[in-house]
Amino acid sequence: MQLVLRSLFALLLTGFALPAGAQTGGEAYVHASGELSMVDGGRPERRRVVFRAGWPASATAAMEDPRVAGASLRLAAASGEGDTGAIVLPFVRWRGLGHPAGKGGYRYDDPSRSEGGIRSVVARLGRHRGILKVIGGGASWPYSITGLQSGFTVTFAIGETRWCSDFRTPLAKSTSRRVLAKSAAGFASTFAAIQDVVFTQHRCTETACHGSAAQGGLDLLPDVAYQNLVDVFSPAGQMNRVTPGDEKQSFLWRKLAKATLALADVPGAAMPNGLAPIPEAQLEALKIWIRAGAPATGVVGGTESLLSSCLPAADPVHIRAPAPPAPQDGVQLHAPAWPLAARDEDEVCFATYYDFSAQIPLEAQTPCPDFWGGPTKSCFYYDRSELTQDPNSHHSLIHIYKGAYDVTDPAANFGPFTCHGGASDGQPCNPIGIGQPAPGGANCGVDSGCAGKVVSSVACIGYGPPDYGFDLNGLGSDNAPLIGGSQAPVSSNVYPPEVFSLIPVKSVVVWNSHAFNLTFQPTTNQQWLNLYFAGPTDRTYPVQGIFDARDIFVQNVPPFETREYCRTDTLPQGARLFQLSSHTHKRGKLFRIWGPGIAQACSSSNDPTCTPRPAGGARRRRRGEPALQVLLALR
Repeated sequence: MQLVLRSLFALLLTGFALPAGAQTGGEAYVHASGELSMVDGGRPERRRVVFRAGWPASATAAMEDPRVAGASLRLAAASGEGDTGAIVLPFVRWRGLGHPAGKGGYRYDDPSRSEGGIRSVVARLGRHRGILKVIGGGASWPYSITGLQSGFTVTFAIGETRWCSDFRTPLAKSTSRRVLAKSAAGFASTFAAIQDVVFTQHRCTETACHGSAAQGGLDLLPDVAYQNLVDVFSPAGQMNRVTPGDEKQSFLWRKLAKATLALADVPGAAMPNGLAPIPEAQLEALKIWIRAGAPATGVVGGTESLLSSCLPAADPVHIRAPAPPAPQDGVQLHAPAWPLAARDEDEVCFATYYDFSAQIPLEAQTPCPDFWGGPTKSCFYYDRSELTQDPNSHHSLIHIYKGAYDVTDPAANFGPFTCHGGASDGQPCNPIGIGQPAPGGANCGVDSGCAGKVVSSVACIGYGPPDYGFDLNGLGSDNAPLIGGSQAPVSSNVYPPEVFSLIPVKSVVVWNSHAFNLTFQPTTNQQWLNLYFAGPTDRTYPVQGIFDARDIFVQNVPPFETREYCRTDTLPQGARLFQLSSHTHKRGKLFRIWGPGIAQACSSSNDPTCTPRPAGGARRRRRGEPALQVLLALR
């Protein structure tokens, strides 16, 4: 039988490491009310900056010692007009004030202004109020006033504490040579910052655009923008305006990216219509917000600098649970919440049980092939899947256990089974009691699910029953094959016509979940897998996944260098390749694929046969044709 291949290249199972010396307490964030004065005399040596700020002493319990914890200063323009970057203020130039030294605060002095033009900094924390004063300028000050300014954010940090002041339009004074400004209130959430920095400052909320006139049926005024965007279908785009977890299926992001990135295949005019595109940093912030589940409240980590805005410390974020398919269309598997401590990460394995015998229509069922236990068991056809998982996930790998042990057998080591999440969290449950309330059954109530013991384990090595097996190829073990997985918050797999997959109507699911928590609050991770039934005409060719991690640790990049590694991958004769996916970690810049049509195999960044070449058009291969080769490149 012909095989149809779906490639999941390099689903990396590597760990996530916290920064050295990371604290497990809480990051202090202080919104400081302040004043900013900048002068640019036309020559770099005549630049001058003065920043003063104050805050209630109750906002900070203490001030760390910059001689130990380190300190930095950054000024960024609101609309991408300029950015000093983080100016690191060396330890050796700080001294403690008062007796003993540091009791009265700290002072930084650098007469030569060698670090970013900063001449002096005074930071004090008194009984009732804290104060900060920064003086600098000269040719080393890295910000040049080149025209009218729309606003600024100034951030000063000592160790885990940061003070932030927002200066937004209208400024007290703004000319091509001078800026005077008083700070405004900070934003409470990432979406509030997006509303102001992206929608308002780029004139999207003006009456003639997406204000009261609601061009294209979209009103972006602050009191209605969120409910008009998230999970709201756009007839023009034939997708939701914002789809939580997936910016590529969000028409808002695509319309803005059409202008900023020249994104192709986007209907209608680019946004903002007839105006300058929004900066790439702001588009990236919108992307991060969407991939974090598009929350209405709370702060999404990493967006504050992209939006040049004062935002509190990041909050744990969760994606909204997807609706299950209609009973006649498909089923939903649920991995309930497992806990993750503040500033921590873990890779875990745990089991759930499902039985859809009473739900799946008989016409969608078939006797199982030998791979799934033979014709005495029932399987069902599906040809589309959609995995939704909390945005703190590094990866999800989903296995079906088909070994000899029953899910309730203590020797299987799946249990004990308890309710995970919701009001019943921690209460015993019976995984095979489908539809019955816990503790005698598996129904744990709203926002909860019956699951086995959560075990920390890389790739489920050593997990579960004695016959669970060891995964040597990334596709699961003999008794726990892989049926799905992703690194993205939302991942959809739609098979070509006539292509299908199948799994048992009832079985044990083993979830291999790796997640991280960069916030200072405990959180959880959970996921949902929707499977949609394949119709009678789409049951001809079985899908087969390919997991290739042979070069998982090849990408060794020396300090301060950039390298691109590439090699070819050969698929069997008769293959019909229809999907490729991969991912890189934080320092990854690019992943590219070429082919078919690669002449010979290669595996080195210095191999001339691996020279990137123009992408070839997709094509189907006939039986008997030479093996298909594709070229993979990672930078």
